[in-house]
Amino acid sequence: MKGLIQKDFYVMRERIRPLNYILIALVALGVLIYFQAVGAMYVALFLPLLLVGIPKTIMVYDTQCKWDKLAIALPTTRKMIVTSRYLFFILITVVMSTISFSLCVIAGLFFKELTLVLCVKFSLAGFTLALFYGLLTIPTGYALGVNGGSLTMIFSVMLVLAVAYVLKQFNVDLESLALWLANYAIIIGIVVLAIMGAISYKLSVHFYTKTHS
Repeated sequence: MKGLIQKDFYVMRERIRPLNYILIALVALGVLIYFQAVGAMYVALFLPLLLVGIPKTIMVYDTQCKWDKLAIALPTTRKMIVTSRYLFFILITVVMSTISFSLCVIAGLFFKELTLVLCVKFSLAGFTLALFYGLLTIPTGYALGVNGGSLTMIFSVMLVLAVAYVLKQFNVDLESLALWLANYAIIIGIVVLAIMGAISYKLSVHFYTKTHS
């Protein structure tokens, strides 16, 4: 398991050049300078999403190099291979969320309106969004290959539009709903992510086993 995760980090190092990280850092710095306190919230919210597509990039690379044919010949199970991919995804999400939170806290030293509570809320929101998108991307990647990422984005947009349409049809008070969600955000987030995680993992194991049986 450890070796599989190390292999993903090695591929990430080889496939994502230092220039990419420099560009991300410059964009984050520009957002902080231009938007100030609000910019720090944007960084905390969206920075984790920028690297959440790395597992998909590695999956494409594995396909091109026919890594999976070698992996299934190793003394490991298909379930362990999928599990290592999820652990790798969670690790980079935690690292990016920690970095975005640290940047938000540092920005708070210069902008008094940016409190620690706001940094925590936006960092948790960014972490949740990154997990949500990743839990969709991994199984679709195993099921659809190189087209999985694009279809995941389309599905995510359609899902948001569908939810908005249903809420409108039932005349739901969005302001009251937002307040209710805010009060129970942590509980709702944990429950939804736990259910999504279980479904996502089961689907990934199923698709991977089916493809490499």
